[in-house]
Amino acid sequence: MPTNCENHDCGVEQLRTTQRVSSALLPALYAASPPHRVNNSGDISWHKDRVFISEVFRFEDLVFELVAEDFYKVFFRDLEIGEFDVEALRFRPVQVLR
Repeated sequence: MPTNCENHDCGVEQLRTTQRVSSALLPALYAASPPHRVNNSGDISWHKDRVFISEVFRFEDLVFELVAEDFYKVFFRDLEIGEFDVEALRFRPVQVLR
């Protein structure tokens, strides 16, 4: 069955092996980076560009943690859901270990 994610690596099955952040660290994570709101079509705005994340997170806030220059980890609440490459303007979801 075709989905809106055909050309993107997204899906619920890819969220099975995510990393959690300690609840004690959440306030610091949110303070370090303001959350980005996912719009109705599953995109976020990044410096006037649109980046597709997933329609699963419509109207939710995501937090970006800087790991290296132009590279972020992306969190939904306390779950790491993927990585964001600023140079390529590309979101990569957490991969399933099989």
